[in-house]
Amino acid sequence: MTDVVEHLSDVGKAFRSVKNCMGKKTILVTVMANPCWETLLMIAQNLGLKMPEGPHHRISYSQIRKITGNVGLEIVTHGYDTLCPFYIPKLSDWINRSVAPYMQRLNIFEYFVARVRAHSKIN
Repeated sequence: MTDVVEHLSDVGKAFRSVKNCMGKKTILVTVMANPCWETLLMIAQNLGLKMPEGPHHRISYSQIRKITGNVGLEIVTHGYDTLCPFYIPKLSDWINRSVAPYMQRLNIFEYFVARVRAHSKIN
């Protein structure tokens, strides 16, 4: 689920539906914009520098963790990626490979990988 969560009207209901389609070995990979970038993303959108997103609501990882736990999913990996989301010859690659790992919480993309909790019922 890439850039989907922030557009859902009921995140819990959506995750519950996805969970009901998952098997024991299925993983759910979700990528979303880091909420700390919201203001810059909106400025870029208003300046025509990025595609319009339409109505959305960024939610924090702590909210995601609570919602996934409530529906019977467990998060096995969580992280951030890409500090420089636009191409600057030679510089953006260096920033994303050498600097971004040390500034994780400032990276633009936030992701998590989840699976069905071991003692949760699989449909």
